[in-house]
Amino acid sequence: MSSRSVALPFGSAHYESIVYVNGVEVVRHIGGHLPFAADVTKHLNFGANNRITVALNNILTPSTVPQGTITYKNDTQLFPKGFYETTTNFDFMNYAVAEAKGYSGSITIPNAILWWPYTTNSNPRYLYTLRVSLVASGKTADVYYQRVGIRTVRATDKEVLINGKPFYFRGFGKHEDANGKGLDLAFIAKDMNLIKWIGANSFRTSHYPYRGRRVFPGCLGSRPESG
Repeated sequence: MSSRSVALPFGSAHYESIVYVNGVEVVRHIGGHLPFAADVTKHLNFGANNRITVALNNILTPSTVPQGTITYKNDTQLFPKGFYETTTNFDFMNYAVAEAKGYSGSITIPNAILWWPYTTNSNPRYLYTLRVSLVASGKTADVYYQRVGIRTVRATDKEVLINGKPFYFRGFGKHEDANGKGLDLAFIAKDMNLIKWIGANSFRTSHYPYRGRRVFPGCLGSRPESG
């Protein structure tokens, strides 16, 4: 294990957090809605017990999350040139553990059956099973299956088109309202079933990031099979 790199991830922690591993500070983070992580490899005792301590401060101040009102500074004449200019810090390091080049291909599906939302077609939610096999020396080393649908999505100035036909959004704004804002798959599945039961076909996500790909794709009522 000592030859491996070990990261300690957090989905979110509200609001200012300090993380210690075996009494050593490994990361500080400010913000209650974004995930963060720390490389804790050199601080671990492999083969023995380790203590992880998280100190949290949830006191909000005027310098953190705006409380009560929002000030809109729309008049650019009030500020000097370059006031609204920003630069982005981007990590160009390649963290890939494997890389391959030169492999590409295409698949032609004759008389393809299109995927439609469940409220828009008499034969909605049609999916194909895509199988990708990794073959080495004539033997199958690995197989990957993925359920996929065939559709087109296009937006104009006036409407959204799915498979060339106008799509009318009927839905709700959705927040993660579970106790403590923790991940609650049963609660999310219930929400999705209620949305579908009432005849909605969409929902607006919140202004904060959801937990990620494991939340909605894995919940009943939000998968492509459900439309």
